Amino acid sequence: MPESEQPPEQDRYRGLLGRMEHAVQQRTEAESGLNKEGIRLLDRAITALFEDCVDAGCKEEAHKILVKYGLEKGDEEPDDDNLQPA
Repeated sequence: MPESEQPPEQDRYRGLLGRMEHAVQQRTEAESGLNKEGIRLLDRAITALFEDCVDAGCKEEAHKILVKYGLEKGDEEPDDDNLQPA
């Protein structure tokens, strides 16, 4: 199905997952250059985005992003309060 014909929820999923992946990528790439407060703020943003993904029905895809960047192991549920490299 062409992108223009996809249901609106698919666009929402893609937008949420894209924002989440961007935040996770920023955290993993900038971790060495951020102070504790900067990392904490990014973790809070990632947690909020993950919760939005859960509410939207794309929890599995969001968890895959965390696993891809090493913030969670693939065999466990996300620990929203303490995102740390696995």
